[in-house]
Amino acid sequence: MKKAAMAGILFAATVANAAMCKMPTCKEPAQEKSQFCERHTCHTAGCNAGVKIGGLPTWTLGQMKRFAGNEGTLPTKLVWYHCPKHACGRFAPRLNNDRAYALFRNKDSEEALKLLACDKERLYKGKFCLEHSCAMSKCPGSVLEEWSETARDNASEPTMGDLTTHDFCQRHLSLKGNNKFEREGATKETCSEYYERKQAEKQKAAEAKKQQP
Repeated sequence: MKKAAMAGILFAATVANAAMCKMPTCKEPAQEKSQFCERHTCHTAGCNAGVKIGGLPTWTLGQMKRFAGNEGTLPTKLVWYHCPKHACGRFAPRLNNDRAYALFRNKDSEEALKLLACDKERLYKGKFCLEHSCAMSKCPGSVLEEWSETARDNASEPTMGDLTTHDFCQRHLSLKGNNKFEREGATKETCSEYYERKQAEKQKAAEAKKQQP
């Protein structure tokens, strides 16, 4: 009984002294090798940095008062799933429509992130995820995104269906036919995929060295 009681005390003390997530207002315990909890640690393989946190795009700020009273609460900040180094750098293009608040109706924080920015990680050789990177091989730019004329009309409530996402950046959209060389192989590799490939190569090399006479 004494051993069990002592074990319980030690466990309680360990929990009490466990490092807590350093993200403001978060009360979850930090992960091993990280100063942040599971949610607030970068989801990129091999990275233990804190996730990116930032304000809403400036064009949405004028919509906040109009949004008040609608169902749902638009968050005041966006919380990514990756750190600033690994998060996709995409932001939704500016929309000039006094009724743009309709886009935010009933959206939680995760939905707002996908709508206004992106929840994916960037390519290893790029600033954007595969979806938001120009499909032209080795191009560092983002795809062209455009709001329809209907979405820009103050008489209508825009939806995400009014946003067109092209495969290429504005410059490369002008190229015709076989002049487009789409991404393949390493040019489509995410930061996690690059890290995991390098780790596998190191392990394979180590195993081969052990087998040498």
